[in-house]
Amino acid sequence: MPDISFLVAAFNAEQTLEAAVISALAQQNVTVEVIVVDDMSRDGTLACATTLARNEPRITVLAQESNRGPSAARNRALAAARGDWVAILDADDYIAPERSERLIALANDHSSQIVADNMMHFRDGEPEVTWPFLPGQDGDPPFTVGLADYLDRNRMTSGDATLGYLKPMFRRDFLSANGIVYDEELRVGEDFNFALQALSAGARFTITPQALYSYRIMAGSLSRSLTASDLEQLLIANDRLLAEKLAEPRLREASAAYRRAAQDLTDYCAFRMAVRQGQWPSALRRATAPRLWGTLVQMLLHAGRRGYVRRRATRLAVDRRRLVAAA
Repeated sequence: MPDISFLVAAFNAEQTLEAAVISALAQQNVTVEVIVVDDMSRDGTLACATTLARNEPRITVLAQESNRGPSAARNRALAAARGDWVAILDADDYIAPERSERLIALANDHSSQIVADNMMHFRDGEPEVTWPFLPGQDGDPPFTVGLADYLDRNRMTSGDATLGYLKPMFRRDFLSANGIVYDEELRVGEDFNFALQALSAGARFTITPQALYSYRIMAGSLSRSLTASDLEQLLIANDRLLAEKLAEPRLREASAAYRRAAQDLTDYCAFRMAVRQGQWPSALRRATAPRLWGTLVQMLLHAGRRGYVRRRATRLAVDRRRLVAAA
């Protein structure tokens, strides 16, 4: 049996899938399998995956009969997985060769059932311009989060650096023993909800600030195109999951704060949609909500901060190119 099963849900990813799969196959000092599930792509994703799997027994390609979304695709991959660990790898991302070995060592050191690393962001077409997702340095010590901590670190209006965006590895036997699968009703936040299920079942989650996962920012990506209805569905799923655990004061407080932030973002998305569609009575009605303006200010501040980080990363990349050219 392999050490790690990589779950790759792929939809219209013919331009990036090969890099993702090759990075998984190139993992050092571990055995791997890569399970690609094509979610009824309209481009050549399935053909690309089939070509990659030819003469490569470590790759399994599965094809959905209809487009059912990333949760259903990951569940199908999870059902086929044989590894001790399952790792989430998006079809437009890639990972460093040493990542899996280091994360397994981290899990063993901390007796953890979930482990993750920081991510290095880059824009599609600009792989040399990178910036870390979580603040901090590679040399900072790992940290462990519990259920309440995870909710605190995922408040939706607190900026981009929320832990739900990370791409963890999970002990497969822990997932199986606790019946943990993706909620197929979710279009956004499915990775967050999946980890939340594991934490609710008692998993230990350890994170290293070292960035070994490269996260490609694509124009129009689903995680950047939130709608109020998608967020409402996520809130319903999370409320259902946490309902029996809210007797603990610390968790009840964290859950309430998370839900308040999620509702603020839901209201903001509904206001934004009303403005975009020219539904002015609805937009004006929503604009009277006092918390909306606080959310708008937060969103503008976060956008400004993201812009500053990207501009700084671009300047550093330019400086590196100049140094190379001058050498």
